[in-house]
Amino acid sequence: MVGIATYFYTYYTWVGKSLYLDDLYVLQAYRGQKVGKSLLARLFTIAKAEN
Repeated sequence: MVGIATYFYTYYTWVGKSLYLDDLYVLQAYRGQKVGKSLLARLFTIAKAEN
């Protein structure tokens, strides 16, 4: 494992259900190699699937 993204679902009265990115971490040796970008892309896919 070279990176992690922690998230949870929350509810805001003015927006509704939301996916909240709590933390995004990539090991220093792997930074600049688009690992974080890949993690964020996966979260976007999850958020869209959950509406």
